[in-house]
Amino acid sequence: MKDSDFLIFIFGLFILLLVLDLFLFFPIRSLFLWKKEERKIFL
Repeated sequence: MKDSDFLIFIFGLFILLLVLDLFLFFPIRSLFLWKKEERKIFL
């Protein structure tokens, strides 16, 4: 395996993680934060 192939592989993996983060974890995180904010408002 060449170095360039390895770099492309790492880069692809990084983008995949970013996409997964945006589509899966971001909504969950924002919902969690929203619940926290809601709690603060009620307190």
